[in-house]
Amino acid sequence: MIRLRENTLGVIEEASAALAELRLIAESLREAEAAQSRAIVRLRQSPPALDAAELDELASLAALERALAEAKKQDEQAAQREQDRKKAALRKAYRETLESQSALRDESRPLLGKDLTRRERVEARRLGATQTKLADALVALRESTAEISEAPVFALAHERLDELMRSAAQGLGEAAPPRGVGMDQDQAVAVLASLVAVLGDENSGPGEDFQDGNAGGDGGGQGSGEPEELIPPIAELRLLRDLQSAAMEMTRSLGEQPNSETDQARLTRLGDLQRLLAERGLELIQKMNQPPTPGEQNPGPGPEIPPTREPSTTGPGSTDEAP
Repeated sequence: MIRLRENTLGVIEEASAALAELRLIAESLREAEAAQSRAIVRLRQSPPALDAAELDELASLAALERALAEAKKQDEQAAQREQDRKKAALRKAYRETLESQSALRDESRPLLGKDLTRRERVEARRLGATQTKLADALVALRESTAEISEAPVFALAHERLDELMRSAAQGLGEAAPPRGVGMDQDQAVAVLASLVAVLGDENSGPGEDFQDGNAGGDGGGQGSGEPEELIPPIAELRLLRDLQSAAMEMTRSLGEQPNSETDQARLTRLGDLQRLLAERGLELIQKMNQPPTPGEQNPGPGPEIPPTREPSTTGPGSTDEAP
């Protein structure tokens, strides 16, 4: 009991020296320490007051459990704040890329579908280099954010953006940049706008268009104290829908354009996209239906009270069981 009290005092010192938000934890620990002190006195009496000591030990246990519950709550709140920060940073990166891509599209438009002068070719090459840099930046963003590769639809969006941006950059390097460059850039703008939208605060939970009951069945810990995923399944569902809409729009645009070798290449890529949409949609369904692995949810460590190793002699309320 003395060793348990010493451990409790050590945790109180740490909690008291930390942020003010740990005040409730420290208060519960002080209640536990006071009960432990009373139990020590009763156990050292001659004869020991075992019944009274057990009541004090139970009071100590209850106070420690309150401290542990509060510590878990603090951990969960901190984890959620960190997840919110990461989501805001990811959305900001997409929004800035969207702004750059939109401006690049507008600058490129007057140069498309015509033979360029020398000065215009220099400008087109500059725009092509800028387009390549945007593509490289998105590759770096994906590599630095593991959650993107773990989200099948978001990973597909990045693959699609890389394909569109590099195709546009290549077209801008030609002597007469084809009008298809504008189609690629329009599609890139649309995908980036979808990425920004689906990560917005208003999309953190199931919306009206997915309230058929299963949009949140991802096993991701909602309602269990776990922080919301950086890329929740509802965001992937919305993005999947937007990518399908973009594929339909591209199909319509290609149907309105005269056939060319470039358009045939885009048509082939469009067919590949439609196949990938079906495959990634199936991956998302499997991900959402996968039950959580036992022991997978871990709200984080709370203040641990090391147990005493001395044998118990006081029954169910002993210090061996209290930790």
